[in-house]
Amino acid sequence: MYSKLIEKPKMQEKFLRKPPPRYVFDMIINTMEKTSFPKGLYADDEMQVKFFEESPQNKVEFFQKTIDITKIVLNDKFEIKTTNICKKIFYKNL
Repeated sequence: MYSKLIEKPKMQEKFLRKPPPRYVFDMIINTMEKTSFPKGLYADDEMQVKFFEESPQNKVEFFQKTIDITKIVLNDKFEIKTTNICKKIFYKNL
């Protein structure tokens, strides 16, 4: 279903099972380009790959904004830790 919405990144099962942070970033950015949702959530520089990959903290902040807006829109209080999404990033930088 989602693959009909966006062309990139390709929906590959190996990435969908345990997606790398960059893959999730690309999915979010491309969804925003197609749907304009959530317009204005990110500053222009935050939507750039260079900024995203610049530091682990930038990745965490990007994903936290996505989680927060999703909770608001769904009116749900689901629990997800941004650090779980970015575990590999933190371990690489230790």
